[in-house]
Amino acid sequence: MTLTLVNATTSFALGLLNTLWALYLLRTLAVSETAFGVVLGLGALGAAAGALTAPALARRWGPGR
Repeated sequence: MTLTLVNATTSFALGLLNTLWALYLLRTLAVSETAFGVVLGLGALGAAAGALTAPALARRWGPGR
């Protein structure tokens, strides 16, 4: 039960933070919509690259201590 509440609270806070981050960049810093989309796209590409390389890295060096 405790873990469920912690995960729910964390998910809610991260959702709120992501929304405010987008509004801050677009409204306050006046970043263009195109630049914002490029930043999000690069982040997604980095996440995909990490997800694809993680199994090979874990096989090579092991999962850690």
